[in-house]
Amino acid sequence: MICRKCGAQLNRGVKECPLCGEPAPKENYEGITVQPPQIVKPKKKKNTASVKNNALWFVAGVLCASLIFTLIWQATGTKIKKSDSSMQSRPQKEEISKTEDYTYNDDEDDNEEPISHEENTAIFDSDGIKITYMGFEAEKGYSEPALYFCIENNTQKDIYIDIDTLTVNGFAVSDYFSEDLSAGNKANCTLDIHSYNTEVNNIKSVGEVKLSFGIYDGYEKICSTPAFTAALDENYVPELIDRSEFSPIAENNGVSLYYSGMESDEDTGSISLKLYLENNSDKAVRFSLSDVYVDNFKISTYDIGKCPSDSRTFIEIYISADDAKLNGFSSPQKLVFNFYCSDDDRNEMIENKDYTVQI
Repeated sequence: MICRKCGAQLNRGVKECPLCGEPAPKENYEGITVQPPQIVKPKKKKNTASVKNNALWFVAGVLCASLIFTLIWQATGTKIKKSDSSMQSRPQKEEISKTEDYTYNDDEDDNEEPISHEENTAIFDSDGIKITYMGFEAEKGYSEPALYFCIENNTQKDIYIDIDTLTVNGFAVSDYFSEDLSAGNKANCTLDIHSYNTEVNNIKSVGEVKLSFGIYDGYEKICSTPAFTAALDENYVPELIDRSEFSPIAENNGVSLYYSGMESDEDTGSISLKLYLENNSDKAVRFSLSDVYVDNFKISTYDIGKCPSDSRTFIEIYISADDAKLNGFSSPQKLVFNFYCSDDDRNEMIENKDYTVQI
């Protein structure tokens, strides 16, 4: 209600304006019974008992839990101590591989024997970059074993990591591994050993994987990690290659190339011509085949790879059933190709020649 004289706001029930004394309209106070203010009594006394009860139950629960935990701890602690003492009395197996962390040193000899590691051990830790070998899985889908790594980039720059060298049972194989890792982050990575590589090299069971990583800052290579060996089969014995039935093709600076024969798949009609490359030099080499012709028909092939020092590999020239039928390759007679080989570190050419092989 508003005062008719001064316009002040009038509270309900007043008979005159408190400012100017103008009588308030009758409807402002007649018929209105002013109720005394409601005093809400606090419920503190009402809830005191329940709160106390809850507190008592809580304290009792804590005491019971503490008692139970103490009993369990005493019981298990005694068992653990007994177990530890019994384990200490048993003779320990001789360690096959080193488990200490390795810090990379640029001054070290690159020809140093590779380091063998067990699971969950650092294989490289230098300048903020750490690579930990986490273990392996014997079989994984389309691959033979899968090796797991954790890579940590604790630097202030982005890095790129790939496989520098990779051998399986002493055979150089192709890899499909690469990882971009931004500054301050880490990644869990998987290296799959594809069954195609093991089949080409006649590997029946993977016993040993030897590899090293290349670390890059953009397009500039920072370093290669020291080689390490993951022993996947303690019963692994290196396979000896009988070259007596191979046909020598080329030999230069410890790198030898042979023609090892032809394989035909009667079920599919495909044909494989195989070359055998052996690197007995003290350096890794890169190689490639180009201008491949079989009985004067050009064959599309992608044969490029790396062969580390003291390793070997089979190179397959695969002719599909359709190509064999189209070109009449029931029994090929002649193979012509260009073989290029270079020093991987210095990119110096070792071999670049055309060869003809009578099949």
